[in-house]
Amino acid sequence: MLFCLLFITSAAFAQQKRRVKVQEATDSLFRHIRQWRFDASGRKISVKFKDNDAETIITYSATGKEKSRENSNGTIFHEIWTNYFDKNDNLVSLESYDVVNDSKFEAVSYTYDKKNRELTRSYYHPGGELDYRIYKSYDDDNNTDTTSWYSHSVLKQSISKYDNDRKEIFREFHSGDDTVAYTTFIYDTENRLVEKKMRQGSQYENTTYQYYPNGDELKRHTDERTRFTDWLIEDWEYNIEYDADGNRTKSTTVWKKNGKLLEKTVLRYSYEYY
Repeated sequence: MLFCLLFITSAAFAQQKRRVKVQEATDSLFRHIRQWRFDASGRKISVKFKDNDAETIITYSATGKEKSRENSNGTIFHEIWTNYFDKNDNLVSLESYDVVNDSKFEAVSYTYDKKNRELTRSYYHPGGELDYRIYKSYDDDNNTDTTSWYSHSVLKQSISKYDNDRKEIFREFHSGDDTVAYTTFIYDTENRLVEKKMRQGSQYENTTYQYYPNGDELKRHTDERTRFTDWLIEDWEYNIEYDADGNRTKSTTVWKKNGKLLEKTVLRYSYEYY
């Protein structure tokens, strides 16, 4: 009886995932370093990105929202962006602080309706004057959200259509009276995004997603055709591997342009546990 109890207890313990304290990813030359920190309950506390001399540190609130973002590149460039929230945990203000020049200003402010849905987003110049403002409206009967703003006196609108589970299924972008771009979203029976298609004239971007049975992402593939000085066809593929705890051990990104391999980046992950 005691043996059975110990066996059951040990088996149950073995099935429990270890709690991650620090997750770190590096490439083979240690040029790209990513570090995630979590508390004992699994909540993400911070993320650090380091690419050569450039470094970004992001911190998160107790509810998982981004609290601050610090960007630096030695003594040449150093700025801190801080988010402020109201009692309903709505983001109401984004503050910009230039550490090198010791200057601070409110960069963005937000307002909400009684359902805590964003109504306006206002962008400001460092001197405090308004740059431009975005307006949002909601059609609950038709599951449609509309974002509107003016650019060079032309009305711009992004209109999103949702299903009954509030998953975005269609988005179109208008400039004046013209529809200039649209995006479609397709989900599987588990409500996971499996395909995203964007069209803008002759330009396109298609992304497909594959998952493991437990829901972890396995592969992401993007091919796009864009126009800069010439037409370019780009192909991105992102593959992920996991360990027995469900933690990432390796990710591989392959970037091709017009069929030619431009870059292949492999990140390997290590962990520190509680």
